[in-house]
Formats: sequence, structure tokens, C-alpha cells
Amino acid sequence: MPAEPLVEWGVPDGLPDPTHLGETWDTHQLRYDRKGVFTSGAAAFDVERHTGDHVDWYTVDVRDADVPDPAAGDPITRLPARLDFANKPPQGIWEIEDASADLSAIPPDSAHPNTAISTDLLGGRHDEWFVFQVPGQAGSVLSVERVEVLDSMGNTYDSADGDIGLEAPTDWTLFQTSGLAAHQLLLWNVAEFPLMSESIERVQFGVDEAANLVWAVERRIASRDATEVNPSPAPDPPEPGGDLTGAMSYLYVPGEGAAPHWIPYALDADSQAADHAYVQRRLLDLSTPPVPVPMPRPSAEVLLPAGVHRVLSSAIPQDGIELERRYLLARDIHGRPQLWIQQQVRPLLSPPARALAFDVARPLGHQSE
Repeated sequence: MPAEPLVEWGVPDGLPDPTHLGETWDTHQLRYDRKGVFTSGAAAFDVERHTGDHVDWYTVDVRDADVPDPAAGDPITRLPARLDFANKPPQGIWEIEDASADLSAIPPDSAHPNTAISTDLLGGRHDEWFVFQVPGQAGSVLSVERVEVLDSMGNTYDSADGDIGLEAPTDWTLFQTSGLAAHQLLLWNVAEFPLMSESIERVQFGVDEAANLVWAVERRIASRDATEVNPSPAPDPPEPGGDLTGAMSYLYVPGEGAAPHWIPYALDADSQAADHAYVQRRLLDLSTPPVPVPMPRPSAEVLLPAGVHRVLSSAIPQDGIELERRYLLARDIHGRPQLWIQQQVRPLLSPPARALAFDVARPLGHQSE
């Protein structure tokens, strides 16, 4: 009987504990997911299942926060300008609209849902939209309490008068934040244009139904591409001979197809139905009889948490994901440099798969009588 192709193993003595992955990184979900990782005054922010892209105001949830009363600011005077954007509708009644103008020429993406809302809003309303600049400070809540408009005819319109269209709408908003009023806007600290290194690690996860496994494939390790070399490649098939009357001889091979940098994850039998998890295993190379040779351990740090790595089934979609790590360098609002390693999860078009075969009868050719 062949040896068991999958064996359990943990992190041996001597391997470092990769705590520098960050306290916010959840190794089970392959996402940023932690409670109270950011604090600002008396408020604590939660990050839930963040894929590692840009952090914006909608990325975090605040809990147990008391919004302070806005500080009174000095009135400001601004000259409004007409809102201008590509392929916008005509500005006036007598202007002929360009037949080639199409709002869908600038399609929104999943990272900017506000673009889709703005496109629908501006395309279905009149074109007389005006903008004006309001000073604000990052890391604070901007509140516009009152607006007064002076038109070219000398008439004054005050938002405190009531239904004249200058008060903040209550039935829709682009930047509504729980706990804040409709006219209050949260200004988030954003690291604009950080310096990015090349990827230092790339690991692909995917469900292989043929092998009944989840593969974690190391594509890039320590800023170098991982090479897939089979330690025991199968020999070339014999050349067909002229005499086909003899009996065919075969060589029994317990298993073949194992390769380094392909780390198998098997379904954990002890996991509950509501929390299915895949546990990391070690593949044996059964193509080297009589003693199977264990395949090399993973080298990517995302696959080496403290203890045996377990991944929730909900973290890996059917088409698979790719986890990439790279260095980022930016400056905070005080100009101080900040260096960190970003882990980002991206979808794949197809999951990685590998042909594993066990109890193989490899043909050796015909034997002459």
C-alpha cells in the first residue's frame, strides 16, 4: 500500500514567528479584520474584512464615539463655479448637445461606487450644478451650518429660510456617516501617492475539485519568482516498437505530480458546518520509492503563522484569490515618513490546479516472446 500522501505538520522549532504581518491581519480570513485598531480621541475604529486596498472613510466602523459639537468658524466668501465634467449635458437651453457625448464613456469601478451614483444623479437632473471650495482639515468633521447666496441681481437667499433648495437633503447623500448629520462630512487622512516597491510575495489560493484540495501556490518569494521544479520528473514514455504481439509491461508508481511551492490544504474534519476551515498539510513525493520524500515547507510568510495555518472556506472563492505583499512608503500629516508592508487580496480568473495521480501503472513497453 502506498504511503499517505498528506501528513499533518506544524511550525517546527527555529522558524520565526511572523508577528510583523501586523495585528490587523487575520490569517484565517486572509483579510484585515480587527477591533479597535485605530483610535482618535475617545473613538475606536473597527476594520472588518478589508482586502488591503486604499483605506477611506467607509473602510472603518466607529464604536462608542461621542461626536463633539462643531467649533464655530469664521464666515467665508466664495465665488461659485459651474460643475464641469467630461461628456456632461449641455449648459443651457439653446446649446446643441453633442451626439457623441455619453456618460458611460467614464465607467465607474468597484472601488468608486460614488462615481456610479453621481453619473445617475447628474444625468437625470438639470445641468445647473455649482461648486465652491470650503477649507477643511484632515482628521476632522467638516460641518456647513448655513449657506447664503447672493445672485447677480442683488437678491439674497439664506438656507435658514426653509424650502428654497439650499439646505442639505435628507433623502439621499453621497457621504453619509452613521452618527453624523447630513450636512457633516468626515475628512479622512489619506496617504496620497505612496511609493510602492515591487511585490515581495505573491501567493495564489484556489479550490481544486479534481484533487479535492485547496492549493496555496507560491509564485513569488522574497522578491524573486518561485521556480517550479519537480524533484523526480517522470521518465519519457518508451518509443513504440514494431512488435506489438508481446505482453505490455508496467511500472507501479505510488504517486506522481508533487512539486515544490504547491502547498495543499485539506478540509478539517473537526470544523463545524457553519465554520468550515481548511488546514495546511504537507505533501509527500511518492515518485521516489522505496522511501517517500517530504516536499519542502512553505517559505511565504503569509503561510507561516504561529501554529498550523487554517483558512476559512469563506475566504477563498471558487475562482480563487491572489495575495500580494509589497512595501509602501508615505508621509503622515506632519510630514513624518511611514513605512509598512501592504497585504492586498485580488480575485483570479481561474483557480490554480495541479494533476496529481496515485497508484499509477506507467507503461514500459512490449516484451518479445
